[in-house]
Amino acid sequence: MFASIKNIISPKSVQAINGAIYDYVKISIFMTLYSLPWTIVNLVFKFSEKTYIFYALAFLFVVPNLVTLLQVFDKENISFKDYSALLRAGYQKKFLLGVVLVAVISFCLTDTYILMELMQLNWLFPLLYISLMFIVVASIYSLLFFQTETSWQEVIKKAVFFSWRYSFRTLCIFLLLMLWLSIGYFLQGLNFIFGNALFWGIIYRLASKKIN
Repeated sequence: MFASIKNIISPKSVQAINGAIYDYVKISIFMTLYSLPWTIVNLVFKFSEKTYIFYALAFLFVVPNLVTLLQVFDKENISFKDYSALLRAGYQKKFLLGVVLVAVISFCLTDTYILMELMQLNWLFPLLYISLMFIVVASIYSLLFFQTETSWQEVIKKAVFFSWRYSFRTLCIFLLLMLWLSIGYFLQGLNFIFGNALFWGIIYRLASKKIN
């Protein structure tokens, strides 16, 4: 027992932990720098149906970042130059993926708003919320399949399949995403410095485990 404790606090273990923290902070800052529109919108606007358009447009610049972020978790010693090169590679296609995902999620949110607020069909809330959860997590899976599949049809098909097939994992990923968004909205500095890499690192491990 004491030997195990000694190993945990050994210089090598402490050095490894410090290195991991440094990498997470570094990657989070890289993402923040390349997601300035999203950062500014979170700082300036209070989220509402009137300001949603600003959040949607700003998130278009986040999607290429997320694709890049999910590429670097299995790499070591990523520099700003390396991250920038990965981000620029196929940027237009990544941005187009962002347009598609934002359009789909925006349509779902608009439909939910109409049914809940305008038509007062509150009994539909559980069904709408669960459907939105699967669609959002399917969007996250698409970020992973986007890196390996050349066909948009294959990306969508596999993303939807994994989202529905592993329901409990989907719930965990969705809750982590909501936590990331909440912290980014109320405690922006935490995500800027550490949260981006931490939350998306966990999401990446959860999602990629079944894929691999």
